[in-house]
Amino acid sequence: MEVSFAASDSGQMFANLYVKGSHGVNLCNGAANNGESWHTQALKIGERGPKVPAIDFWGYLVVKVAKKKKTQSLDILAANDYSIG
Repeated sequence: MEVSFAASDSGQMFANLYVKGSHGVNLCNGAANNGESWHTQALKIGERGPKVPAIDFWGYLVVKVAKKKKTQSLDILAANDYSIG
């Protein structure tokens, strides 16, 4: 299931959500991959019960680009907020 959440820099993040648990494990892609590249690992981790969003960083797929460049740290913080919220 695809989910979205806002980052503090006005960017809109998208992620594939594999499990809806009470705690979270965020999977973040590198430059050569996207959130879907975590599919196999996300399913394995999800078997243990955490919420598992596999993030697509801006510039790689369908993401509303933030006003500032190079703010992936804010994207990760937004994913953390999503996972625990």
